[in-house]
Amino acid sequence: MKIYITKKYLIISIISFLIAAFLISLFISANAFAEVTYEIDSHNPTLNLDKINTSIKRTCGLVLKVMHLEEFDLDIKIYFVKDYAELSAKCPIRIGKTPVAYYIPATNTIYMLKYTRAVFAHELTHAMLDKYFGKSFPHEIQEIIPQYVEKTMRKIY
Repeated sequence: MKIYITKKYLIISIISFLIAAFLISLFISANAFAEVTYEIDSHNPTLNLDKINTSIKRTCGLVLKVMHLEEFDLDIKIYFVKDYAELSAKCPIRIGKTPVAYYIPATNTIYMLKYTRAVFAHELTHAMLDKYFGKSFPHEIQEIIPQYVEKTMRKIY
């Protein structure tokens, strides 16, 4: 007897596993030794960096919890661009629609046009996966966990 697993079933199984892991993490309070340190630079004068800084700290903690990374340190740069032209210059690779944020592994930098917790969480997850695994995966695989984290952050907020 052969068992066939379809792509749809595999994706549903992965998402179900991630949701279960997230729910478990909400009920287990662990002493996290993890820390995300960051440096912010901005060419966008319309942003309230004090308010964003507070949100970034909280978002980093939640992403670490969602990803179950209790002993994990990450040092990243966050750069706010002023417009799409500057974002395109910093991030020339395009897959699909024009992004509002982009993570560049070579420089360990997140470039953002505007700040939202969910989008920042998505890009932060890319940075964490890059550091944790030390290599890049195909785009389709690389997006599964960040999209899950982004969706989870949208539900929380």
